[in-house]
Amino acid sequence: MKLLKKTILILLCVLTSAFILLILIGIFAGSQENIEDRVLENVKIDYGFDNLPGYMWHNHRIIIVEEFDTLISSYPGKMLYSADKTTVRELLNAVVPLKDFVWRTEGNVIHIISKSLDKRADYQLNAEIEQFSETGNYYDMVVMVYGQVRHRNFPEELSPLLLSFFNPDFKKSLCPFKIKVRNITLRQLLDRIALESKGKIHYYSVHRVRERDGSIILQMDFSEEGVGTLSEIKDPSEPGPPCPKI
Repeated sequence: MKLLKKTILILLCVLTSAFILLILIGIFAGSQENIEDRVLENVKIDYGFDNLPGYMWHNHRIIIVEEFDTLISSYPGKMLYSADKTTVRELLNAVVPLKDFVWRTEGNVIHIISKSLDKRADYQLNAEIEQFSETGNYYDMVVMVYGQVRHRNFPEELSPLLLSFFNPDFKKSLCPFKIKVRNITLRQLLDRIALESKGKIHYYSVHRVRERDGSIILQMDFSEEGVGTLSEIKDPSEPGPPCPKI
């Protein structure tokens, strides 16, 4: 009898703990914002399509990545959109030319992708990364990620450009972080680096272009806080706050 009572008590404790855990998971999941449903106020867009990532970052802190195949479709022109209140989904459905492009969210990053690139198995951002476990600042991370696909047999060369490469003093001010992931795409890994940079990478873009010699490359440009633009970052000679422990 004592054994039966003890067993019932243990079972009740396990069920109670499981019930509490489910409630906590539900509360946490419910608190996570779906970026597509985020409400934006006082939206007014009247400029070229390539300015959309900059507008969304500087006004709403949303990272948008543009992946354009300029050999297949023309670059979208000027956008006109105005709303006192709208959602991210409504905005993108209105301004993205859905005939030639798709848009979707990857975690907390939005990608606008040429349809000709979206499902290509030999497009590098679709490449699978089986394992990545590294520590470094975002510049180091991008270089290491590039090394993951550089040796593979892709038809076009990926050519990443970070302007911080030309500014050693700026690179010294970057804090390292650690990323450890398995079985994700190169696109998702680059997104993770942008998010872990804590706003230092605002967004990046990939353009499939033809060079003067006739070769085709994937030109990747990163928009970095404090490099080539007005910046909130102090003079490198001034001591900054210590980097957080990893």
